[in-house]
Amino acid sequence: MSNLETNSIEREYEYIKLLSEAENNPQILNDYFNQIYLDAYEYDKARALFIEEVKNPNTDYFLLDGSKFIKNLEKFQSDKGVFKSVLEKKGTYIRYASEELKEDEELLEIAVENNPWSLQYVSERFRDNEKIMRIAVKRVGSTLGLATERIKDNYEIVLEAIRSEGCSIQFASERLKNDKHIAKEALTQDGLSLEYLSEELKNDIDIVLFAVKQDGTAIQFASERLKDDRKVILAALNQSSRTLEYISDKHRDDIEIMTVAIKQNGGALAYASENIKALKDIVLIAVNHDGRNLKFASDSLRDDDSVVLKAVRNTGWALEFASDRLKDGRRVVLAAVRKTPSAIEYASERLRNNEEVQLVFERYRFRNLRKYI
Repeated sequence: MSNLETNSIEREYEYIKLLSEAENNPQILNDYFNQIYLDAYEYDKARALFIEEVKNPNTDYFLLDGSKFIKNLEKFQSDKGVFKSVLEKKGTYIRYASEELKEDEELLEIAVENNPWSLQYVSERFRDNEKIMRIAVKRVGSTLGLATERIKDNYEIVLEAIRSEGCSIQFASERLKNDKHIAKEALTQDGLSLEYLSEELKNDIDIVLFAVKQDGTAIQFASERLKDDRKVILAALNQSSRTLEYISDKHRDDIEIMTVAIKQNGGALAYASENIKALKDIVLIAVNHDGRNLKFASDSLRDDDSVVLKAVRNTGWALEFASDRLKDGRRVVLAAVRKTPSAIEYASERLRNNEEVQLVFERYRFRNLRKYI
């Protein structure tokens, strides 16, 4: 029973009691009706002020979160007009409405339009309502998780949800998780949605290729067979070098695969086999991205004049990873200091105190400082 119904019964009982007393004293009845009028006047006045505060565009949104505001709102828990104004700004406040108002479809639509997560505060029948759920998932796809099983198997509603958030496919029925059209819609939004598809689709090369072209790291959710498929790996690497985190070691010794990865991101050299790290052409690609990738090269290439020169000309900090012989090499150290004056700290002690190196250091340090003055 709502507060409104309880108050009504109490009023009726009080009125019957007063009628019997009024036979001897008519003024009692006059006072009673005057009080009712006064209460109604005060309620209407408070109601009008409350609605005005809510509708005021200058009202701070966070003010609506205050305990004082919520306490005042609870006084109007059965007032549809008040809640209509409130829910337009703060949909989740439907939780403070009376049970009767929580069953009002018009109010719920307003609440869900403002914040689809309002659905968690109402009865299950609304989560089985196609119109309400369409409004919710169109705004926030993952609210599909609040729907009934019947709605989760509704093709059109699930489609709306995944167009909003691809990962909401996780809440769809098993039947729809195995639907290729639904799957591709989800993967278009988020390649990592592959995680939530059926095992059958995770083993479908067309679906997996579609996923890794959106996000290379989606390969982690492919079947074991397709994780090891060369075509899938190359497609994934063309999208993201991080794919290397999810493939077997044997592919890290594959020249073509590692070349694709390192062209995408020189730091991928870190995942390469020792054989690949000793290939000059591949290491040159890596240091051209960032000279500091020299640290992943084999010892022999960190002692190779042309490789180290390429690295320090990209960034002088690469000198840190050169061999001791080249840290004492005049040509390499001068190239590093010209590029990054502070790289002098990685030169041999002999060259740190060399007059020519010191002169270059001072000249380029001053030149770099001028850029910031």
